[in-house]
This record gives sequence, structure tokens and C-alpha cells, in this order.
Amino acid sequence: MLNQKYEQRLSQWIDLRKRLETDENPIETCINFCNLLPSDRLWLDPYNENDWPKPWELLHDNVFCELSKLLFFCYTIQLTERFTTSKFEIHIGISKKQSAHLFVLFIDKLSIGYYNSEMCVLENLDDLQTELCVTMQDIH
Repeated sequence: MLNQKYEQRLSQWIDLRKRLETDENPIETCINFCNLLPSDRLWLDPYNENDWPKPWELLHDNVFCELSKLLFFCYTIQLTERFTTSKFEIHIGISKKQSAHLFVLFIDKLSIGYYNSEMCVLENLDDLQTELCVTMQDIH
């Protein structure tokens, strides 16, 4: 998606959402897609969710950091019929062991975040100290 025009990126995103409706493992498919997005340093203010971009703004700008990729993942899953009854929360926190910021998306009881710079399903969040929890509004 890096060198494509906005309309092409938008079309690819629509195709992804359609595919997720019937995919055997929609979470993994969406993670794989998001891991292909271009990566940049953190440019969003994690503590000001009112300034977080909408999905089409992310696609238009085509600049992603860990938080904006997580947002894009959240929006993508939210906009499927399959997850309309799910609850979405983004937790901004600190890893007690690593003294590093963590961005974690909870979809019901499933947690998505980063390990070794790759988005993945997270199994153990015992060291997450949540500083901010944002319940994502339904955009469906």
C-alpha cells in the first residue's frame, strides 16, 4: 500500500473488510495486513483520543506508528458485521519490566499489541500498568 494512490488503498481496505466477514481467522488476517503498513515513529498523542484520526484519514496520510496501526486495526474490525457486538478498548500503559509504553487493543477478552515491533495477539499482560483506557465508539 505504500506507493499506491489513496483510492487504491481505500479499495484494498474495503476488500480486506469484505474478506474478514468469512475468513476463518479474521484477527490474524487483519494483523498480517497491518504488519505490512509502513512504520514510522510515534506521531499521535496517545493521551488525547479526541485528536486520533479516523480510518480514512489514516489511509489518506499513509503514515503509521504503533498506535495508529492499532487504531487502523480496531477500525477495520469494528466496520465488519462480524464484530458488531464486540467491545473495543485501547489501553495506553507502561510495561513495568521494560519501562516502555504499551498500546493494547482489547476486543472483548482478546488483546492485540506489539512484540518485537510486530503486531500480534498478546497472551500475558501481567506487567501492563494502564494509564488510560479508551472505550472506542461504535463507528459501524
